[in-house]
Amino acid sequence: MARHLANTRIVNLSPVSRREFLRRSGALIAGVSLNGLPNPARFAQDKADPIVKQVNRAIDQYMQDMQDQAPIGLAVAIVRPGTTPDQPVVNTFFRGEVQLGGKQLPDEKTIFELGSISKIFTASLLADMVFNQKLLKLEDDVQPYYDKLAPNSVALPTYHGKTIKFWHLATHTAGFPDDPPNLKAGGPCLYTTQLMYKALDALELPEAPGETASYSNLGFAILADVLMLISNGKSVEDVIQAFFNRAKLNLLDTHIMTADFSDSRFAQGYFTEKGSIKPKQANQCMPTWPAFDGAGALHSTLTDMIEWLKFNLQLLKSPLNNVPTEAIKPLHDFIKDEKIGLGWQLKPLKAKPGSYSVNKDGETLGFNTQIVFFPPTRTGAVALTNTAGSNPAMLNANLIEILNSN
Repeated sequence: MARHLANTRIVNLSPVSRREFLRRSGALIAGVSLNGLPNPARFAQDKADPIVKQVNRAIDQYMQDMQDQAPIGLAVAIVRPGTTPDQPVVNTFFRGEVQLGGKQLPDEKTIFELGSISKIFTASLLADMVFNQKLLKLEDDVQPYYDKLAPNSVALPTYHGKTIKFWHLATHTAGFPDDPPNLKAGGPCLYTTQLMYKALDALELPEAPGETASYSNLGFAILADVLMLISNGKSVEDVIQAFFNRAKLNLLDTHIMTADFSDSRFAQGYFTEKGSIKPKQANQCMPTWPAFDGAGALHSTLTDMIEWLKFNLQLLKSPLNNVPTEAIKPLHDFIKDEKIGLGWQLKPLKAKPGSYSVNKDGETLGFNTQIVFFPPTRTGAVALTNTAGSNPAMLNANLIEILNSN
């Protein structure tokens, strides 16, 4: 389902505000014309499928509620059971623009930065190495792997003799800060592994690893780094692509891209400075490359994220279907009433009391993304935006409830 705004009645953005433009484009795509009359083709689809209608309404409400923080562009997909287990129903929804003023809707092949959703791919690598390749154990100390594979490179901090284990890194319980204190030392896009090691040399843990969960980009960057050493020093890109091949996943547009942004399918990222309502273009590189490749550097499309969602819902015939099963097992308490597995955050699902949906969001300087699913009903949603601070997690929280309330 790909359309261009040039085919709609919106031909000139200058007389209307960004908020009004988003309202109008959302109305058209949802099946309502600008004068309030139904669009016959889309209205027929909504009437035949009440879930699609509810999702469109939820998206429109989200766009309205976010006001000037609403995404410039939005791509959404929902997955739910079909007539057979291996043929789920997938619906896609689009709003806004790939580039502000460009009059082009995002589509299934628009490329977005995933941000911290990248951590889930790294966590899946860990699960595969532990439960399939048997290269390590979750309870293993991390430091001996550095000592063997990269001698004298780094000394991980300890707390009164208590050491950091792999599961600590994957559950944000290692005691690390969110970002290293010397993050700005590398300048934009130039934070190196050596700078990260230097930060670790001076780091002191506030408490024993495994005690408290506190979100840490640094922890996942270290996790990815040591996993790459275990994988014979290969890059994050190479190891992730090898995982896709072994899992028989068709993720052709999911990559770490650090230089070439010439592909016209790239969405332009945006952010809004504090005290302003005017969106500004974001730089097309994240300030944590290359040391944080495994923590937040992946790009992807809605097509690929639907495939990834299906894999994690075990809707694909993959030889690595045990990976998501192991990755979503709760290992520690997290924020408020949440729990955390290997990277995945588990949040209570109101529609199914006593149950948890599986979530992960991501945010960069110009993008905000979120993925959510509920394994027992094989339902899920993914939302990709090209606007920092647009909070698609709020939208997906409603979508997963809709998918499990009928």
